[in-house]
Amino acid sequence: MTIVACSRCGIQAFDNDAQSIFAKLKVEDTTCAYLLEPKEYERRCQFVRDSVRAGPFSIADNTCPHMRERIASRPDWRLAVFAT
Repeated sequence: MTIVACSRCGIQAFDNDAQSIFAKLKVEDTTCAYLLEPKEYERRCQFVRDSVRAGPFSIADNTCPHMRERIASRPDWRLAVFAT
């Protein structure tokens, strides 16, 4: 289980939903996927405003580039868990 924090807004992302009962929102695109707390994300992340909601608990096509950088720097991040 891995947790990263966005370098811009500080929101925490999880690589699976076992880490937090609050991590109910899955954010993904073709390069990465992560879970986080939806209310904090909507309030703090500038990229969620322009995202396309794919369902009640997911957002697709506009992951945060700062979060992608953090995830890419973590070799223990399990991208395959959420890859489609």
